[in-house]
Amino acid sequence: MQKKTNEHLIWLNDHLDFVKEDMGYETQEEFDQLYKTLCPINMVDIISLEKSINDEIYEIEKYCKENKTPITASHIIESLKFGPFGQFQEALEGRRDNHKKGIDVIEETNRWRDNVS
Repeated sequence: MQKKTNEHLIWLNDHLDFVKEDMGYETQEEFDQLYKTLCPINMVDIISLEKSINDEIYEIEKYCKENKTPITASHIIESLKFGPFGQFQEALEGRRDNHKKGIDVIEETNRWRDNVS
């Protein structure tokens, strides 16, 4: 179980590095500044994620007991990745995109006002 967890953590670090590089960020500071600005996370988000994870683990346990199958680390990781973590990522990306659209509208309105004046 510990080996699977370590492998997953290594994969997550590699995946994060790939995403940052793919997005064109040169430094961690540049990534943090833009990402945190566009995608704020608050305590409600963290509590909701924790609740979703606990609910998913309960469902995994229930399913495995009903089907008399062992619970494996890979089963849990995959279930969490496509369940609570996937939904959390989608919610944050949606928030980021909506925030970005709002900034774009404000900038466009300001340009329009500057040209009219």
